[in-house]
Amino acid sequence: MSGFDVVISALSSAGDAATRAGEQARVVDLAAVLREVTEALPGTRSADTAGKLADFWQTRIKDWSGASAAFGHDLKESARLYADNERAAEHGFSPDPGR
Repeated sequence: MSGFDVVISALSSAGDAATRAGEQARVVDLAAVLREVTEALPGTRSADTAGKLADFWQTRIKDWSGASAAFGHDLKESARLYADNERAAEHGFSPDPGR
């Protein structure tokens, strides 16, 4: 025993959850409210700062949602590989009358 077990279904479920989180975050537009500030206070430092923050939030949310979706994909792929290895090991220990 190597000291750890992998619960393949939990790994796969975590992958699904991470992918969904990324998809849901992608449509969040926190920057929209800040754009309203820039329109309401044209020419002010507050408007300039709000505009910069809006751009930052938009970029960070896009980056995070992409990373979350990629992480979800990686978790699902790991679950698939573990399952494939389990099946191969199971097959290796199964009695095979044809051998």
